[in-house]
Amino acid sequence: MSSRKKGESIFETMNREFLAGLMDRYENLAVNVFDWKGTPFPRVYPERMLFNRGLATVFVPDGSDTPVCAYVATESIEKNWYGEPVRWRATPVAGNAFSGKVLNPRNAVLIRNSDTYAPTRPYVEMMARQMVNVEMCMRMNVNALKMPFMFSSPDGNRVLQQKNDWLDIMECMPVFFKTEYEDQEFKVLNAGVPVITGNMCDLFTEYDARILEYIGVNNLPVEKRERLVVGEVEANEEELSLAVKGRMEQRRIAADAMNDILGMDVSVRLSGETFRRVVEDPEMEEEGVEEQEDADDAE
Repeated sequence: MSSRKKGESIFETMNREFLAGLMDRYENLAVNVFDWKGTPFPRVYPERMLFNRGLATVFVPDGSDTPVCAYVATESIEKNWYGEPVRWRATPVAGNAFSGKVLNPRNAVLIRNSDTYAPTRPYVEMMARQMVNVEMCMRMNVNALKMPFMFSSPDGNRVLQQKNDWLDIMECMPVFFKTEYEDQEFKVLNAGVPVITGNMCDLFTEYDARILEYIGVNNLPVEKRERLVVGEVEANEEELSLAVKGRMEQRRIAADAMNDILGMDVSVRLSGETFRRVVEDPEMEEEGVEEQEDADDAE
């Protein structure tokens, strides 16, 4: 565990670090859904920008022959009647002051994360925060099961001692009550704590599935898939395919524009086999069936 921030409780530190771990996992998955080939910049660089901002631009800076990928200064975007960008500027990166260069569809390319320009991070972070809440509930339930009772004492001076006893029990350490408690009407009350971790795990998995579906990863849990009929499984995969197809189309348009406008030789495709044939080439599946039928006829 990293150092605790000033004024932060141990539980706040745990929640903050758990959220950071979740976001690191989902961002790593999201930036690897699409695979860029032939770019002069790291292949995940545009995907990181799209994850965080929803928009990136590729252009050749003045005095250079190498295209770069940069964030778009969103406040500088000028749009036409239909809401399409006609002029924009790039945000300076690593001390490169090219923010003054006016970009347009003739000398630069915009890469959109989706048809709505929406970045991936806000939705993912919102769901991840819900997962942190669920994890905190499970943690509290486990702690309550460790100590399914409450302390009661009319002596306010014993509150600190009771807190220390509670912390010892949370750490699975035995607590030995001193004889001085006998004169303080010290009571232990049964709290009747129920076991809810199973339901919380299901809720955690549901939030995880929502995030994975949003970023384009086939995620239907095995145990849930076994309970679904074929139609329901296909409906889930069709919804995921449509979500991925829209973002894939935006990246393909950008890749074609880079090749035509900037003289590059880049391509983009889905990294995994999931929905690759359907999204990238809808006719491949039919061609494969026809080839198999021809082979059967030949035999």
